[in-house]
Amino acid sequence: RDQVFSKIIYGYSNVVGKIYHKFIELEKFSPSKNEIIFRLKEFGVRSSLLKPLAENVLELMDRTTSHHDFEWIFRERHTTKREYSLISENGEMILDRFFKDEETHWIVDFKSDKPLDEEDEDSFANRLKRNHSEQLNKYSINIKKIYNQNCRALIFSPFVSYLVEIKH
Repeated sequence: RDQVFSKIIYGYSNVVGKIYHKFIELEKFSPSKNEIIFRLKEFGVRSSLLKPLAENVLELMDRTTSHHDFEWIFRERHTTKREYSLISENGEMILDRFFKDEETHWIVDFKSDKPLDEEDEDSFANRLKRNHSEQLNKYSINIKKIYNQNCRALIFSPFVSYLVEIKH
C-alpha cells in the first residue's frame, strides 16, 4: 500500500515538474492558477488535487522569480536557446537553457525536486549534484566539442538559494 502511495505521489510531482518546465521554457513566470489547472487537467489529474498541485506550481514559479540569480539567468541574450536539442553518439540531449555570457557557454538545468524533510540546503544541493552530474557532464563535453570553448553547467533549483555548479 505504501509503495502504491509513493508511486502516486511521485507521478504527481513529476507532472508538477513538467508544468513548471513548460512555463520556464515559455518564460511565462506569472501563470494564473486557471492556466495551471488547465495544464493539470491535460495530464488527467483528479479534480480533488487540482488546487493543491496548482499551488505547488505557483510556489515553484514564485521561488524562481525571487531567486537571487533569476535576472542573470533570464537576461535577454542573442545566444540564448531554450530546450536546445543536441544529437551526439549518446543520443539526443535536451538542454533546458543554454547561452553564452562573455567567453563562457552556460548550461542551466532546472530541477523542481524538493528537499527531504531532514535535508538542509547544502545536503539537498549535494544530492542534486550526485543525481545529475553525469547527465550535465555529458552535455558540457558535447558543447565543448561543438563550440570549442569553455562550458560550465549549473543546476537551478527554486529550493536552493545559489546555483549548483557541476564541475568536470
